[in-house]
Amino acid sequence: MTWLIGPKLLLVLAFCQCVSSAQDTEIVEVLYPSRTIRAAKGSSVTLTCRAKYNFELCGHVQVAWCAIQTKAELTDHNWYTTTVNETILEDGTMRLRQVTTEMIHLTPEDNGAFQCNAKCERGEIAQGHFIRIHVTD
Repeated sequence: MTWLIGPKLLLVLAFCQCVSSAQDTEIVEVLYPSRTIRAAKGSSVTLTCRAKYNFELCGHVQVAWCAIQTKAELTDHNWYTTTVNETILEDGTMRLRQVTTEMIHLTPEDNGAFQCNAKCERGEIAQGHFIRIHVTD
């Protein structure tokens, strides 16, 4: 058994404190699983993500689904319908924003990867996993 004394002990204690602090002060994170969706041409697909964020550290947050290939948010109301719900969690500082975007009337141009992104008004950014969509005939 090895005993840590002096500077070595202080270093270990400092490291543990840093890890603990980083976990306790999560500012924003995007939550949903990675997956591949196969859908028929002309059908609709629903993408849902949740952004958990600390309102005191993040301020207001913007959450949106984006097409990776064009780097564009899915906001055109002719092709997408988006619903946003928000819940205040725990002691009132943590919030959970759910964003659901329905891609209406899929075409072969909709093939590709999509990602949900969250951006705090103070600049912090979180990105989710890729969702891959394959449109079939």
